[in-house]
Amino acid sequence: MLSPGIRNVLLSGVLGLILYNTDPNNSWVVLFAQATVLGHLFLGLFLNFYIRRLIKQNENNQTVRVPRSSYSWKRVAPEKDEWLTMTIQEYDLEELKRSQHRFVLNAAFLGFAAFRLAATRAAILQGVLWIVQILESPLVQIYIFEKPATGLLARPFQKTTGLLDYLTRTMSPGSTNQTTTTGENKKDN
Repeated sequence: MLSPGIRNVLLSGVLGLILYNTDPNNSWVVLFAQATVLGHLFLGLFLNFYIRRLIKQNENNQTVRVPRSSYSWKRVAPEKDEWLTMTIQEYDLEELKRSQHRFVLNAAFLGFAAFRLAATRAAILQGVLWIVQILESPLVQIYIFEKPATGLLARPFQKTTGLLDYLTRTMSPGSTNQTTTTGENKKDN
């Protein structure tokens, strides 16, 4: 099975090849770009409200420890970071709120690209990739696809890193294993 990052690179490559051979002014391509943008918007809104309802119905009062730096833009060394204790319901609602902010920015960018700039190829490519990203998010995997919250879906969710960040971390000298798992952090504190 392919990792999500490699799968997204392959998907964007295939979509890029298909879109390269299409006429961006064709009415069907323009219609598909607008449908992709609206599909991204409506899927994100529907899943946001539906998952919020499921989280509130679940009322999971187990606690999880979360580093305070995950709710800040400021980078903090792991040994200086504070840990917050919150219920799983509170944590999931907070994660849903954070993903909602990213979703709104993505939808605004896509709408501007498709409807104002008429950048049909970019709108299709980004729209499809963001729909895939919505479906791969941990909350969708847990609440919609009913996957167990273990492994990569264990709370607190690990931050996803981009392909460039992953490559620079693995290729830098002396970086044998600089990433720590949440289980190791919990043992230390």
